[in-house]
Order: sequence, then structure tokens, then C-alpha cells
Amino acid sequence: MPDSQEMKLSEENTFSDEEIIEAEENLNLEEVAQIFGESSDLEDFEKRLNDPESKISNFDLNGDGEVDYLKVVEKVEGDTRTVYVQATVTENKNKTVASIVVVKDSNNEVNVKVVGDEALYGSNYIIIPAYMRVPTVVIWFWGPRYSVWVSPYRLGYYPSYFRPRAVFIRPRPAVGKTTVIRTSPRPVRKRTVIIRN
Repeated sequence: MPDSQEMKLSEENTFSDEEIIEAEENLNLEEVAQIFGESSDLEDFEKRLNDPESKISNFDLNGDGEVDYLKVVEKVEGDTRTVYVQATVTENKNKTVASIVVVKDSNNEVNVKVVGDEALYGSNYIIIPAYMRVPTVVIWFWGPRYSVWVSPYRLGYYPSYFRPRAVFIRPRPAVGKTTVIRTSPRPVRKRTVIIRN
């Protein structure tokens, strides 16, 4: 589990658009939200995150030149399921890069939001996916076959489908300051809402 200090939000950090775009390129949280919605359970979700074909992640947080394995850790509190996506940094340390909060309210309505880690994405980087139907993984959370997922993997001990690969270095254009324009999406339930600071 992430410790309370890691989860605490800090108002003092400021991030340039370039730093946030780099995090988005290394792990696009819209894609994370999409594959979460396509997963049957959290074991399947972890497998999809680390699929060598799709190359969802390009994070190398321990600086060894290889893409870090992303493990999934779950925390349950009443009708809230918080799913932490963590990079295995050392044998005894994991770094949370994003969390997915799934909440079932008193009307049995389920809301999902994907929150980028503040140290990587800046403050208030939140994606609220609008799935066309209730994802199977969400049904599984409150179904009869549900059990809390505990990833058995750690640095150097990976599933057979995962092979460490070199980080893909994206060329940066040699230009001056880049202007990033983000528009506010309309509040339509069929569209994904992205909230950025």
C-alpha cells in the first residue's frame, strides 16, 4: 500500500506543460482507463498493463534503462475500491503512478475516476471515463467470485508473459517554448472527462 505521505497532495509543486506531457507519453491515463474498462478482474488488468505487445507503459522510475513492471494493488473501504498502479522501483519499494477509485453509491450507481500521481502528472490530473456499459471488472468487485487482488510480483520476479525491455526514447523537437491548449469538454456522459490543473 502507498504510505500516507506518498498519497498526501502538495500544493507547492508546480509542473511545466512539458513535464506533464512527458508523464502522459510514458503512461497515458486515458488508455489505462480504457483497458481497466475492458478487464475481467484485477489480475487481467495487471496483465494488460504489462502486455509486451501493447507497450502501455514507458516508465523507468528506477533509472535502469528498462521499462518498470506495473503491479496492481487494491484497497477496500466499504463500497469504495481503490486500485493503485505501481511501478516496481526496488525490491522493497513501489511507486504509485496512478490510482483508480471506484465508488458505489446508495443508489447502486458506480463512478470511476483515474487519478494521476501528483509528482508525475501535476495536481488535479483526473480522468473520469464514461463507459457505454458497466465494465466487467466493476461487476466483479461486487460479485460472488470477488476476492481482494494481491499481486505476487516484484522487482526481478515477473510473470512469464513479461520481458523487461528498453525504454523508448522519444525524440524531442528542437523548438522553443511549446504552447499547449486544452479545451474544456462538454458534460456529456458518453465522453471521457479529463480534469487537469
